[in-house]
Amino acid sequence: MIPTLRPHDLIWLNARDALEGITESWVDGVWHTGLPVVVRRDVDGTGRIPVGVRGLKREQRAAGWVNPERVTRVVSPENLSVATDLLRSPFITQPPVQVAFQVAQQAWSWTWGITGSTGYALATGVPVIHAESDLDLLIRAPCRFLRKRSSAGRRSSVVRCAAWIRRWKPLRAGSR
Repeated sequence: MIPTLRPHDLIWLNARDALEGITESWVDGVWHTGLPVVVRRDVDGTGRIPVGVRGLKREQRAAGWVNPERVTRVVSPENLSVATDLLRSPFITQPPVQVAFQVAQQAWSWTWGITGSTGYALATGVPVIHAESDLDLLIRAPCRFLRKRSSAGRRSSVVRCAAWIRRWKPLRAGSR
């Protein structure tokens, strides 16, 4: 049984035909079961998982669906933010990973993780990041807490790359 999946989780599938509803032709030439797909925010009445496939180019993104029994592995953004793992990453020389390593060395009162291209590179070993790549972070904290602390990031010292922070908000009953 797979854990509860949330948007931004990376999941690996047991077969190519596990992807449903994807019509983009480039997917067949790029995606294989050794690569993850990312969980998207969407709802399906049949219980399928909304996923996105990442291509080799920035503009190559495809949305589809997966049945939960086809999932073989799950990596959450939080799994990618462990300082010792970041330090051992083949991408530690890249600015986004250096910044993530600095963040990981701090004691935070919230849970956070790495998403986007940096998260994908860390999870797969595929070199999709470079010196100009940004760092996408996901923070799981109460809304009230984040509003109080949001100005703290503006006072930080030197930043080595652009950082995008997304606050996680659970879906409410009846919302999408």
